[in-house]
Order: sequence, then C-alpha cells, then structure tokens
Amino acid sequence: MTTTLEKRIALLEARQLFDRALFNRVFEVANEGPGNRFWEGLGVHPPAAAAAAWHAKEREEVVATLEQETGAPLPRWAGHLIDLGVALRDSR
Repeated sequence: MTTTLEKRIALLEARQLFDRALFNRVFEVANEGPGNRFWEGLGVHPPAAAAAAWHAKEREEVVATLEQETGAPLPRWAGHLIDLGVALRDSR
C-alpha cells in the first residue's frame, strides 16, 4: 500500500525528470536555429533593432516547436533559457 507521502515523492521525482528533460530540449532547440548567421553571411553586423527583432521571431519559433512537442504551454523559465541558448550559439 502506497502512502500519501510516497505518492507525493513519486510525483516530485517525475516532475524533476520532466523539467530536466524539458530544460535540455529547450536549450537544444534554441541552440539549433540560424540566428545571426544570416547577418554574418552578408558580412555585416546587424543593427541592434534588427537583431532584437530576429531573436524575438526565433524565440517565437522555438516556443511554438516546443509547445507542439510537449502539448502544453512552456513554464516561465523556458523563455529565459531560450534567450540564453540563442546568445550562447551566436557568441561562437
């Protein structure tokens, strides 16, 4: 017989595994996109407004992809992780 405490612990462990998997997938998808490579191909640095618009569009695409994969809205922390993944990718 499973106690209430054991059920809660099992739910928390499952949630941690899901969050860890989602965290990894968010970072992976954010790191895949073309980002500022478009501008690099032209041999120019994008104006700040253009770069911000490009990243906003890219973020929307990443969110849409992940929400489709998970079938649920992303947690709030996912947006920050997407921005971090894009920034790290573009810093290479």
